Amino acid sequence: MRYLLDTQILLWILSDDERLSNHLRKLLISEESKHYISVASLWEIGIKVSLGKLVLKGGVRQVMKQAKEMGVEVMSIEANYIKKIEELEFHHGDPFDRMIIATAMEEKMTVMSSDRHFDRYEIQLEKN
Repeated sequence: MRYLLDTQILLWILSDDERLSNHLRKLLISEESKHYISVASLWEIGIKVSLGKLVLKGGVRQVMKQAKEMGVEVMSIEANYIKKIEELEFHHGDPFDRMIIATAMEEKMTVMSSDRHFDRYEIQLEKN
């Protein structure tokens, strides 16, 4: 199974946050699972760090290093994902999350998220 992690789940994984459910923890260590993040998540983290809304030792470079060490692959933003965003209902206003949703739809991936707004889209979802 291929999972696309939303930004919050990525941050919780990297910080071993107690809010990450046991259900998702099991999926993350499953040998049948492959995990991905969108470059949009890295972009979001970089913006939040630069604005002081998120404090991360080592910033986005450290996130990229840790993700790589965990075997999480970074997905580029493709033109067909951007076209898909035009078709999305506007249930969610966050542009980064909308990119994650569009990516998951186009790639037929399951999203790991704790965001209730993701429920309103026709995607496979593993909720925290």
